[in-house]
Amino acid sequence: MPIVVVAGGEILETHLDLVNNVLDEFGENPETTLASPEQHIRNLMWFAKITVDQIYKMRGPWSQQTGWFAPVLAQQAYDLPSNFRYLVDGLFYAPSGKADERTIEELYGYDPGRAAYEGQPSYFAIWDNQFNLLESPDSSWAANKSVLGTDANVYTCIKDHTATASNCPITGADYATYWALDTDLTTAAAWALGTEYVDGRVTYLYRRKPTHMANDSDYPDLPDYAIECLKAGMKAKYAKYRERDDYMDFYGEYKALYRELRGERPSKNRRGFSWMRRGRRS
Repeated sequence: MPIVVVAGGEILETHLDLVNNVLDEFGENPETTLASPEQHIRNLMWFAKITVDQIYKMRGPWSQQTGWFAPVLAQQAYDLPSNFRYLVDGLFYAPSGKADERTIEELYGYDPGRAAYEGQPSYFAIWDNQFNLLESPDSSWAANKSVLGTDANVYTCIKDHTATASNCPITGADYATYWALDTDLTTAAAWALGTEYVDGRVTYLYRRKPTHMANDSDYPDLPDYAIECLKAGMKAKYAKYRERDDYMDFYGEYKALYRELRGERPSKNRRGFSWMRRGRRS
């Protein structure tokens, strides 16, 4: 999921706002929409995209996300998230299990007929945009972890509990404490009162691809403290595109904010870089 930035109850600049922020800096007319943009606006939109990519390359905490899937009886392969870039840590499962990563060749080498073996997974490999498990979940491990909610959707248990009316998905007042909607599963057993349900997630930590802006009202996929760096990067690239003599001053500000964001030097007052843009050197 992309990051939604909120500060003081107000969401920060949209895609259109960011583009107009740059245009205002350069004394150019603002846009009312980014639909069917002229060439210079298309370039600005592209500059926003590649600057977000550059910021993500520093591997800040905003690019890290926890994913999970629920085990299914005898199912070996589970799809990666669409925004998956690479694995940081995992796979883990309750109460204290962990599967070790191997290459797909190693996984096949360990068990050429692995689909016939079931149990708790000891190994996994990432291949063909999927997690491939060895072993596949058996009936005892996959049981009592996912259910069909009263809305006909599948929910996976996220906290061990005994089923009562108060935690029934989705009519129970406290169900969100114990269950999470599972969009990967289409079938499951019906929820049953008095059943002992257990945390059914196999979790992992991964670096994610940023969700890029496309429409007027989209928001940058960054936390609020990285937005100034994004705007500085857009301005630097636009200044070079416009062949301004002072474009290196804009790059100087971007570089300073980029390094600050990476924690490479003490924080500075961001307004202190404004003299670079206006060419007032002393």
